[in-house]
Amino acid sequence: MQKLGAKRVDSIDLSQEAIVKCRNDVNPKAYVFNIMDLKPNPLYDFVLCWGVLNHIPNPREGFSKVVSQVKKKNSSEGNNAGMLHIMVYHKDTQKPYEEDRKKWRNLSLDQQLKLCEEKVHKMGGTVHGWFDALNPEYNWSFDEKEIKKWFEEEGFSKIKLVTKHNINMRGELR
Repeated sequence: MQKLGAKRVDSIDLSQEAIVKCRNDVNPKAYVFNIMDLKPNPLYDFVLCWGVLNHIPNPREGFSKVVSQVKKKNSSEGNNAGMLHIMVYHKDTQKPYEEDRKKWRNLSLDQQLKLCEEKVHKMGGTVHGWFDALNPEYNWSFDEKEIKKWFEEEGFSKIKLVTKHNINMRGELR
């Protein structure tokens, strides 16, 4: 976002490690924070929520929390509508993970890493990527109609499905 000319970029994540890496590599304005604790603050012209909503207990509520950060269009002030772009898992893409997720919690760390290495050799990707895909407590997946309905319920227009494999969708807040 900074390379594209954004004047202000705030980054949040639950992971202290991710925030330290973000601060060191890209953005000093990175904070450890839970999106469920967001208070309405429609400050941002653009909000990106990538691969977060599928890993929280209540994704729909989390979506509303994220929406509360997007600037609303105000024609009397002449400002444009803010945009939200999210990525969540599509129901049709989760079959390769389901069986392994069921047994994941009963494996030792060494067994988990071995399984990830096997997945890399069999299907590609990285050990880190497979660990990330199999490890989260919550792994919700959706279809594009459901996500579009969320955008509509929150007052978005110009809703666009960018990709379907993992649902990439965006919209402008009226």
